[in-house]
Amino acid sequence: PDCELTLQDLGDPLVPAVAVGDFDFPDDCYCPNIPVPVPGGIKAYPLHGRNVYMTGPDMYLALKLGAKIKISRGFSCEILLKDGKPSQCLAYALTNLVQDRMCAKKFYKDTPIIEQSLKVMAASCYGKTSQNVCPKTRYSAKSMIHENSEPSSVTSSYYAAYTTALVRCMLIACINQLHNLGYSAYSVTTDGFITNAPTEVVRSLDAYGFAKIFQNGRYILNQTTEVCKANHVWEAKHYNTTFLN
Repeated sequence: PDCELTLQDLGDPLVPAVAVGDFDFPDDCYCPNIPVPVPGGIKAYPLHGRNVYMTGPDMYLALKLGAKIKISRGFSCEILLKDGKPSQCLAYALTNLVQDRMCAKKFYKDTPIIEQSLKVMAASCYGKTSQNVCPKTRYSAKSMIHENSEPSSVTSSYYAAYTTALVRCMLIACINQLHNLGYSAYSVTTDGFITNAPTEVVRSLDAYGFAKIFQNGRYILNQTTEVCKANHVWEAKHYNTTFLN
């Protein structure tokens, strides 16, 4: 209890660990990364937090950003191995959906509903693992009232927490590195942001080690051996000379 965490304790950004504790970022930290729930169902990202739940990626990036973390309670998990390698038990199904979506884009250009349906199914891999992690209600067309939702057969608070934590850490790591290079990020969404940095600069960021995780993930999902595609985590969506945020 009350032990101060170090990078040596964690090892790498994918460390399978969760903990409760306190954190303190340096006052000059541009964008702290550990979320703290506040009234209204949203989360704030303060410089200091007490008795906060954190995942391994959260703690890893915080230490990289200069934070001090004191753990009061926590544990690390064992990675499930298959033939000596991480099982990645959900990767097979998700990869098939991604491949099918790529084919649908190519062969069913006049029928976008096919590609969009596959997109929803792929996103549902996260939706089903996070289903009812936080209690919610849903509308029943049969009873015509809102009923309490229930967990799915694959609901996992650990999977849900890690999915959001990894993406969140990737975004915040890039925002901090862009700031250090003299660039700005003006608006951030679930999986992207608006920046004045050139695409090649964004793609060159290592994001304190998180870029490599997403590069490997894209390689698995896209099933490509082309280095350029495997290394491109970010895709530029729009270019503008000015914008009103």
